[in-house]
Formats: sequence, C-alpha cells, structure tokens
Amino acid sequence: MKQEKSPRGVQTWIHELEEGAGQVWLRRFVVGLIIAMAVLLYHVFEAQNFSSPEAMDQGQLARNIAEGRGFTTFNLRPLNLHLLRQGAWAGQTNEIARMRGPIPDLENAPVYPLLWAGLMKVLPETYRNGKVTGSQATQRPPPEVAIGFLNLALFLGSSVLLYRLARKLLGSIAANLATLFFIGSETLWRFAYSGLPTHLQVIELLALAALLTVRDRYEFEIPAGQDDEESQHDESDPEGESVSDGSIQGWKSWAWGIGVGLLLGAMTLTKYSLGWLAIPTIAWIAWRPGKTARRDAFVATVIFLTAISPWIVRNWKLCGTPFGTAGYAMFTGTPGFPGFKMERSQYPALDTVLASELVAKLGRNMLDIVENDLPRLGASFCVPLFLAGVLLPMPGSRRRNLQIWFIGCLLVLVPAEAIGRTEMSRLSPEINSEKLIIILFPLVCLFAGGTVEWLIQRREFPFPLLATLTRALISALASLPLVGVVLLAGLALLGVMPRRHFVVVDPPYRPATIATACGWVPSGALMMSDMPWAVAWYGNREALWMPLRIKQEGREDFYQVHLSQRQVKAVFLSPLTSNGHFRDEFLSDPDRPWGLFYLDLLARGQLPEGFPLTFVESDLLKAGYCLVTASPWWRTSQ
Repeated sequence: MKQEKSPRGVQTWIHELEEGAGQVWLRRFVVGLIIAMAVLLYHVFEAQNFSSPEAMDQGQLARNIAEGRGFTTFNLRPLNLHLLRQGAWAGQTNEIARMRGPIPDLENAPVYPLLWAGLMKVLPETYRNGKVTGSQATQRPPPEVAIGFLNLALFLGSSVLLYRLARKLLGSIAANLATLFFIGSETLWRFAYSGLPTHLQVIELLALAALLTVRDRYEFEIPAGQDDEESQHDESDPEGESVSDGSIQGWKSWAWGIGVGLLLGAMTLTKYSLGWLAIPTIAWIAWRPGKTARRDAFVATVIFLTAISPWIVRNWKLCGTPFGTAGYAMFTGTPGFPGFKMERSQYPALDTVLASELVAKLGRNMLDIVENDLPRLGASFCVPLFLAGVLLPMPGSRRRNLQIWFIGCLLVLVPAEAIGRTEMSRLSPEINSEKLIIILFPLVCLFAGGTVEWLIQRREFPFPLLATLTRALISALASLPLVGVVLLAGLALLGVMPRRHFVVVDPPYRPATIATACGWVPSGALMMSDMPWAVAWYGNREALWMPLRIKQEGREDFYQVHLSQRQVKAVFLSPLTSNGHFRDEFLSDPDRPWGLFYLDLLARGQLPEGFPLTFVESDLLKAGYCLVTASPWWRTSQ
C-alpha cells in the first residue's frame, strides 16, 4: 500500500523559518532588502555628475569607439600631439591635414573604454549622446547613469567574490563580516558613481587572489577554541594524490599559470600602473614550494607579456613610447613641470628634469600616502584590524600566504601611486583613478573580518546572541559613514531636511551650460579650453588644452596652433580659470595668462590686440564662463 506524504502544515513552515534552511534565506532576504533600499536612496540623493576628469576622458573615448571612430580622442593634449610628431607623424610636413584627421588616444588603457563602449552599443541612443538641456539642469546625463549602474553591478559582484574567497579561507561567519565591511565603505559607493574603472580593477584583483589561493592545496584551519596543532589536516589529496609540495599537477598547472598571466595582463590594460603587481605575483609563485613553481612563474610571465604586447606595440608605433602620455606622469609635479604644464606643453624639455627631483617627488608623495591615505583607506577602521591580523598568530597556510602576497602588492603600489600622482589628484582629491591602493581594500576587509572573528571565538560570552550582537555592532561602526549618508538621504526623502548636496558638481562642471555653449560651435570645428575633457564629454566637440602662452616668441603659444597646425574656432574658459587665485595664478604665474584674458574681457570688454577670435557671448561671461568664437553662432540658434 502506497504511503501518503504528510502535509506540510503551518508549524513546519514556522520551524523552517526559525531553525531550518528558511532562516538562512530569510536573513539573505532582509540583507538584500536593506542593500536595495540603500542603493535607491544613494542613487537618488547622493549620486552626482562626474567630477573626475579621467571619467569624462574615458567616457568620450568610449563614445568614439561605439560610434565607429576607433580609439581616438576629442580631448586633445598638446603632449599627445608632440608624441605623435615623434612617432606616426614624423617626417610629415602638412600639419593642418594631419590635425584634421582622427587623433589617436595615447593616455588611456583600453579595457575599461571598450567595456563602456559595449554598454553604449547595447543601450538606446540616449545613453550614448544624451544631452542635458537648461530645463534639465538638475539631472545627471543618461550615459553617467548607465555607467553608474554598471560600476554598481561590478561592486556587488566583487562583494560576492570576496564572500566566496573569505568563506574558503575563514569560514562563513568571518566571510559575512568581511563582506559587510566591504559593502559598508562609503568611499567605494562614491567610486561606483564616479565613472572610474576602480571597481573593475577590484574585481580583477579579487579574481587574481582567488586564483592564487588555488595553488595552496591545504589549509591548516583552527576550529573554535582549539590550538593550531590540533587542527592540521592530512596532507594528501582527497583522491589519494600527494600534493604536500603545493604543486598543481598536469594540465591544471598550465591552465593555472595561463590564468594568472591573463589576469595580470587584464589589470595592466585596465590601468597601466597596475602592471607593477606582476612583480610580487611572479615572485610569490616562484617562491612557493613545489616541483612546478618555477615553470608556473615562467608560464605566467610569458602569458602576461604576450597579453599586453599588442597594445604596447600599438603605442610604440604611434609615439615611440610603450605607455603613451601616461608614461610621462612621473615628470608631472616636479619643479620644471608644476600643475598641468607637462600635459599642456607642445615641446616639453624633459632633459631639464633631474633625478633628484624625481626622488623628491617620490619621497614626498609616499610620506603623504603613509600618513593620510593608508590609515583612512576605505574610510573605515578595517586597516588597524588588518594590522592586528598580521601580527596575531592567525591559523591557515593559505591565509598566511595570501597575507605575504598582499604585503608585496602594497609595497609596489605605494611607490607606483606616489610617482604617478599628477594635478588630477588635486582637482578631484578624494575620488580619482590615481588612488591605486584602494583596490587592496577588499583584502583588508577579508583579513579584518578574520581578525574580529578570531578574537570573538576566544572570548566567552554569557549567551550566543551577545556574540552575534557584537559582530553586528562592529559591522555598524565600520559602516558608520555610509549609515549616516543613507539616514540623511532618508530624511531628505521624507521632506524633513533638504538633500545634502546639489546633483551637479558646480563649479566647475555644469553639463547643461557646457553642452549649450559647445552646441553653438559647428561640428568639426576645433575648440580650446581649460577643461577639454568636459568639452569632449558633455559637448561632444574636439577641444585642445590651452597652450601655456597666448602670444610669445617661441612655440608654446596660441598662435603656434592657430597659424601653423589648425585654426581654432572657439576658446571656452570655465570656473577652473575664472575662480583662480588672483595673485598666485593671475599675476605671478607666467603659465596662466588666460586668467588675465578672462579679467580683461569681464572688466574692460577687451581682447588681446590682434586676437583672431572677436565674438564674445556675454551671458556666459557673467556666469563665470567665457566663450570667444570666430562667428556669433548663438545668434542664429535663437
């Protein structure tokens, strides 16, 4: 006789929710709901338009790729043109003809712009060329909303990857702590809406860390309350194959080395400076015990070099340097090239930079990173917890090996960030792509979570719930800046208080004003600007960075471009110039003559004698902008 199944009654469902698998899913649902509410509030009340010049630069580059113009740029750096004259343009005499053609970009690595271009391809046209008009001045441009959601997806994906990695190394409870530390960093939320490739770099680093832990086949875990010696696992593979030397046998070893090399190559082609991570990674592989260690290191090195070589060759053919203009960042900030003088130089005298000046820049910036950036990494107190984890006798061989690799990465990224700092870090001090060590923050959270759980396991609590409440309190304290921001956004939603800040980063970036001014200039006409990245992104026009002089004997002035290279049809100045310090920038700095140019127009309505552009849009002048053109195009558009 067939036995009938007993019906699942209300009591069964209650038991599942209280003690069974339903309890786990209920917790996940609650956490997911909280994260979704935080995303909504942050997106509506905290997200602003781009403030980082690198984000706008990569955005206009992605749009050019999506529209079939290839890896060309509308953000024209005089240094970029100088390098092209040394390479692809060498020997050509028709300067005007080559300046009218597409200008190859020599600044950006290719991976992130290609990813962004792919997003533009699959989304409607609005998300490629979406313009913000005067009536939409308080709205973010649609392309910035789209890339914000893409970076947010990468952020959440990296949190899942961090959880899985931490669970293998630390257990599920510590993995939950590490993930909450990571998601609770308000700095990372700001990076998600910045348009920068930081979260792509984070997910690449976590994938590399996960791959490196595969090499260690054994983990000497420590159960709660036991000593390390009591918890050592049997050093043999479950299938009976001995792997106590740490080797990966057969084809898996080759696949592992290829995977490491490809990830290193992808990181380098996302941000050139991350190529320095190849040094600690290859050294870590070669240092590990095992019969195949040196072979694996060799395979990873060959694949890494093979992956980046096509792009390096492309740059070399165009300009004679492997990393284009990005390779000259080390000279920026030295006494000979303060501010943006390097990028604005048509003929830079690099031989004037002394080695001692580079050493001084390296030391000065490294000191600043150690004093200010490292202690405040991710705007969280996870850094002290990580340092405690390094000093405490934490169990687990894979965890200790990952710590060694992490420290090696930190030792190369700090000087790489220091020597590569430019004036972009001053324009956008908190959120910029030159902050390299921020990508190590998820591993800091991983080790911090392990430290907290290790300490909790060694403390006796009167009842288990108190341990859970302790973990929750520590997670809340680590996420306090984000909690405060979300609470203020919630109060703004309820109408209790106004929003914390305006949607538009103004000054100096007002998308509607920039798009309107550039819309008056005919397509294909060359503009000059003090923020060509914003003109290229919001205005979709070619813009050359302002030369160092207006008129001067030599080759570093406006007339050198206008008469010998390509005629300039419009000059567009922004609050970057009009809000400058009067004495330091307008009167004392010979490389900033455009401030006096603006003041003469504003106070006396005069242009320099013989200046070829004669029409001035007066309304913009009163608003802190300046548009001088060859023709009054705004009159015909009214």
